[in-house]
Amino acid sequence: MIDAAIILLKEHFSALDGSRAQPSLKHLLLAIVLVTLWGVICGADTWLEIENYGIAKQEGLETFLELPQGIPSCPL
Repeated sequence: MIDAAIILLKEHFSALDGSRAQPSLKHLLLAIVLVTLWGVICGADTWLEIENYGIAKQEGLETFLELPQGIPSCPL
Protein backbone atom coordinates (compact mmCIF):
# COMPACT_ATOMS: atom_id res chain seq x y z
CA MET A 1 0.00 0.00 0.00
CA ILE A 2 2.73 2.49 0.96
CA ASP A 3 4.78 1.57 -2.11
CA ALA A 4 1.79 2.29 -4.36
CA ALA A 5 1.23 5.66 -2.68
CA ILE A 6 4.89 6.60 -3.12
CA ILE A 7 4.78 5.62 -6.79
CA LEU A 8 1.67 7.77 -7.33
CA LEU A 9 3.25 10.77 -5.58
CA LYS A 10 6.46 10.42 -7.60
CA GLU A 11 4.50 10.16 -10.86
CA HIS A 12 2.34 13.16 -9.98
CA PHE A 13 5.18 15.49 -8.99
CA SER A 14 7.61 14.34 -11.70
CA ALA A 15 5.62 16.50 -14.14
CA LEU A 16 6.84 19.68 -12.39
CA ASP A 17 9.08 21.98 -14.42
CA GLY A 18 12.61 21.52 -13.10
CA SER A 19 13.96 24.95 -14.11
CA ARG A 20 15.20 26.89 -11.10
CA ALA A 21 18.12 28.98 -9.82
CA GLN A 22 21.62 27.53 -10.15
CA PRO A 23 22.31 26.93 -6.40
CA SER A 24 19.26 24.66 -6.17
CA LEU A 25 20.49 22.33 -8.89
CA LYS A 26 22.49 20.13 -6.53
CA HIS A 27 19.24 18.48 -5.36
CA LEU A 28 16.60 16.82 -7.49
CA LEU A 29 13.37 18.82 -7.59
CA LEU A 30 11.30 15.70 -6.88
CA ALA A 31 13.32 15.05 -3.71
CA ILE A 32 12.88 18.66 -2.54
CA VAL A 33 9.13 18.56 -3.11
CA LEU A 34 8.53 15.18 -1.48
CA VAL A 35 10.74 15.79 1.57
CA THR A 36 8.94 19.12 2.03
CA LEU A 37 5.51 17.52 1.63
CA TRP A 38 6.21 14.72 4.09
CA GLY A 39 7.87 17.08 6.55
CA VAL A 40 4.82 19.34 6.58
CA ILE A 41 2.46 16.38 6.92
CA CYS A 42 4.52 15.30 9.94
CA GLY A 43 4.16 18.71 11.57
CA ALA A 44 7.07 20.79 10.27
CA ASP A 45 6.17 24.48 10.15
CA THR A 46 9.45 26.02 8.95
CA TRP A 47 12.17 25.26 6.43
CA LEU A 48 14.52 24.35 9.27
CA GLU A 49 11.99 21.89 10.69
CA ILE A 50 11.57 20.36 7.22
CA GLU A 51 15.35 19.97 6.94
CA ASN A 52 15.50 18.42 10.41
CA TYR A 53 12.71 16.00 9.46
CA GLY A 54 14.64 14.98 6.34
CA ILE A 55 17.85 14.45 8.29
CA ALA A 56 16.04 12.35 10.91
CA LYS A 57 14.36 10.21 8.23
CA GLN A 58 17.18 10.21 5.63
CA GLU A 59 17.95 6.50 5.83
CA GLY A 60 14.33 5.57 5.13
CA LEU A 61 13.84 8.27 2.49
CA GLU A 62 16.88 6.99 0.57
CA THR A 63 15.15 3.66 0.02
CA PHE A 64 12.76 5.28 -2.48
CA LEU A 65 14.14 8.76 -3.27
CA GLU A 66 17.33 9.70 -5.06
CA LEU A 67 19.30 11.86 -2.62
CA PRO A 68 22.79 11.97 -4.19
CA GLN A 69 23.70 15.13 -2.23
CA GLY A 70 21.82 14.16 0.93
CA ILE A 71 18.88 16.09 2.36
CA PRO A 72 18.30 19.55 0.90
CA SER A 73 19.32 22.19 3.43
CA CYS A 74 17.32 25.09 4.75
CA PRO A 75 17.31 27.86 2.11
CA LEU A 76 17.64 30.67 4.65
